[in-house]
Amino acid sequence: SEHYPNAIQHFPEGSKHYEVDHLYLDANGILHACAQAVFNYGQGRHLLTFGFCHGMSKKKKIHQVYINFFSRIRELVQTVSPRGTLYIALDGTAPLAKQSQQRQRRFVAARTSAMEPKTEFDSNCITPGTSFMFELNKYMTYAIRYEIQHNKDWQKFKVIFSPSSIPGEGEHKIMDYIRTSPSRMKDTHCMYGPDGDLVMLTLATHCPNIFLLREDQFNRGMIHYVDMGQVRKGLFHDMSIQLPHGMSADEREEIDVINDFIFIGFFVGNDFLPKIEM
Repeated sequence: SEHYPNAIQHFPEGSKHYEVDHLYLDANGILHACAQAVFNYGQGRHLLTFGFCHGMSKKKKIHQVYINFFSRIRELVQTVSPRGTLYIALDGTAPLAKQSQQRQRRFVAARTSAMEPKTEFDSNCITPGTSFMFELNKYMTYAIRYEIQHNKDWQKFKVIFSPSSIPGEGEHKIMDYIRTSPSRMKDTHCMYGPDGDLVMLTLATHCPNIFLLREDQFNRGMIHYVDMGQVRKGLFHDMSIQLPHGMSADEREEIDVINDFIFIGFFVGNDFLPKIEM
């Protein structure tokens, strides 16, 4: 936002509409937000004592999480409409390196949560293999079919749902799909998700027309729509200025420079690598 402000469009949700060839939803972030709002914990905790689901049974609250989850997906499709593909990905079983990081984070969370108000919902159930995710996968299969049958807009594109029973994290299942697309360099792509690693992953596709859709974490109801193709051009220009003496920018392919940037960025740590102590 500081170096490439022209690459970012910042607007109230529902005020703008975009069309792309493919929209990809890394949906676990949406699911966590919906669970927090319904069960009144975490970042979604209500300021008032009683939330809108107060008095509901736990079973009804879980069903409300599923309803809100799919409703949020519909809202995102209204903001960015795909012409070709809507890909909805839930996290499946993670690689061993990510599982190790998850265990460390959850041990820390268990210690810190002892000081927080108790909730009847254990967010650890948003994990592949739980009954919560099994029921969500069934609900999503039904909801997608119903939406296609009753919403003409959803009949214009192909819907792919990758449930938690399919191994791999959501963003990496999306990346595998993009890499295998024969027209990926010609098409326009948009990826939604709250994780910072999506910045690196969208750059790693090397697609010239790829966008990142993100909610503004500090201003509720605001959206960021980031032109990652413009960001990669800016990075290439800025990093080419600092090339070794005697090497011209033409001698370094843009792909090589962007890969260098991604590689350097991982030294500060990510979901698979621990932070390197300086």
